[in-house]
Amino acid sequence: MSMPHRTQMQLIKRRLVGKAGSGRARELRVILAELPGYKNGPYADLRKWVEAQLEQTRTRKRVVHHDPIGVRREGAAQIALVGPPNAGKSSLLQALSNIQIRTGDYAFTTTRPVPALTRVGGVLVQRWDLEAPRPRGALVYVDQEGGDIRAFRQLPPRKAASEFTNADDAFAAGLATARALRRAGVDVDLAPVLDLPDGPLGSRQFRSPLFGIAFARGLVAGGAGACAKHFPGLGPLPVSTDERPHVRGVLRDRDVAPYREAVEAGVPCVMVGHGIYPSLGRRRASLEPSAYGLLRSLGFDGVAITDSLNVVGSADPRVGAVDAVRAGADLVLFTSGARASRAVGALVPLARRGELDEHVVRVLRFRALLRR
Repeated sequence: MSMPHRTQMQLIKRRLVGKAGSGRARELRVILAELPGYKNGPYADLRKWVEAQLEQTRTRKRVVHHDPIGVRREGAAQIALVGPPNAGKSSLLQALSNIQIRTGDYAFTTTRPVPALTRVGGVLVQRWDLEAPRPRGALVYVDQEGGDIRAFRQLPPRKAASEFTNADDAFAAGLATARALRRAGVDVDLAPVLDLPDGPLGSRQFRSPLFGIAFARGLVAGGAGACAKHFPGLGPLPVSTDERPHVRGVLRDRDVAPYREAVEAGVPCVMVGHGIYPSLGRRRASLEPSAYGLLRSLGFDGVAITDSLNVVGSADPRVGAVDAVRAGADLVLFTSGARASRAVGALVPLARRGELDEHVVRVLRFRALLRR
């Protein structure tokens, strides 16, 4: 696509910022009417993109209108992203085998795992469970950032994020990574890290967040989901939230800026971190409504996922899951199947009352985007 038409695409995306539902559909129809009706060339590409966006709004409307009960039935499990126990002694199916959902007249249990687990929002594959059976229908997630942070050691990207020196190489690495992950049966890469290079993650941080966004574009171009992290940015924190349970920092405008760029680039998933920022509130960002409000104010209408709630330590997973969802999370991440089971049970009452509908719709739309 030529530069003028890239600029026009950016203008179109800006017109859509903050619009959802019928309002987004109306604006898309107006844009479609304004575009020349060429069947070939750059304008044809623009028309195809707008038409695809319009179809997504129609699909979303059908889901909400025709199947609200179905959304609620599966809601408690659809927003659970679950990994195997940290000890790595159980397979994915065993790790999830105790999850039970009961919503009104609908019930299922994973004692017959494959049918039931199709309702789980996703599974996180880790280095020690690469060959474990995966539940049919569940989206498969992985940490494949690069360098030492790779569940699949034999797959790209070989370089750590800090080793990239230009956007072209980062895009190429993202593209290669996506293609390799899709061949391995993985749908979503929990990458890139968009924390600024002065943050506490060392080689996991790109020299420029623009390189991270290029990597995300490559992932999307290769057919995988990209998930930018750790919103709103770990840059101002003195240490990683993996090292200490409560880490505070002063949020800066430049920490948030890469996520604004990621939203404009169409990144479909953002992970919200555990940093504590007094300007947003007293709680971890992953549990703080103001953090999700800030993310949505950027025009983001994709899936917001928590960083692993296991990091919260001894806190009751039931409380953490409910607080995260009520704060604005669409997916809650646990690396322990046992803790996830307790969390899902606590989410069932919310599903019954329809409090999960908006979140589940986003998860289902994300699944549709990945053609699952």
